Amino acid sequence: LTLVLYLPFIMLCLEIIYSIISLLYVFSGLFHVIGPKKPVIALVGGEALLPCHLSPSMDAQGMKVMWHLNHLSEVVHYYGNFQDDLQQQSPEYQGRTELLKENITKGQVALRIHPIHVSDEGEYSCSFASSTHSGEAQLEVTVTASGIAPHIHIEPSSTRGIKLTCKSTGWYPEPEVQWRDPKGQPLTWETETMTKEENGLVLVESSITVDERSRENPSCFIKNPVLNVEKGAYMSIAHPVWRAIKYTWFFALSLIIPVLLIYYEDAG
Repeated sequence: LTLVLYLPFIMLCLEIIYSIISLLYVFSGLFHVIGPKKPVIALVGGEALLPCHLSPSMDAQGMKVMWHLNHLSEVVHYYGNFQDDLQQQSPEYQGRTELLKENITKGQVALRIHPIHVSDEGEYSCSFASSTHSGEAQLEVTVTASGIAPHIHIEPSSTRGIKLTCKSTGWYPEPEVQWRDPKGQPLTWETETMTKEENGLVLVESSITVDERSRENPSCFIKNPVLNVEKGAYMSIAHPVWRAIKYTWFFALSLIIPVLLIYYEDAG
């Protein structure tokens, strides 16, 4: 009961202590740099906002503010002498960055990158430097892309069934592929390839063989593991398709068997 009575007084004391510590930091020029704790998710072709601020809040107009992509040690953006200075900027980022400085008097900035490339993925550092003190924060950028809706290509299989190939492009990172039967149960695929294209995105191909006895109409689903979003293609194999496959095999056999007979006769 006594503690409850003194609780407002204790809270007031803590606020006063925090204010005094903050003032000491401001007058001494000491600060911490704080960035987002969670990774920033950026879509290929879209934009990313990378926020960064000082604690305690203070005017950063006269400070140097720099962004680096750590694994390449490249200067992404540089601010100094009260203005942006892009002479040190990496060519990879020229024309793609903007430092948002509306709240820089409070020590709050954000770096805008647009358009996003696959190569922008990685760990960034945001650093502030005054005449007496400096600090930096690390933050992670995760780049992703969901490709185009897949399409399924049909062709005869060497096992006298139908080979279905599901194909889609424009994914990042490598997607997850799953074939499903009409009840939604997973089917085992036979081949799967992931090909990295020139722009860094991934082309995916997956194949499965269906025979006439199964009478399955499989569906192909491709999933972006970062966004947890999937796109699918549905296949309905009509009876005339099976008939055409049979005729294809009969025609092929009608050509192969006479050739074999002639070969054996000549060999004899």
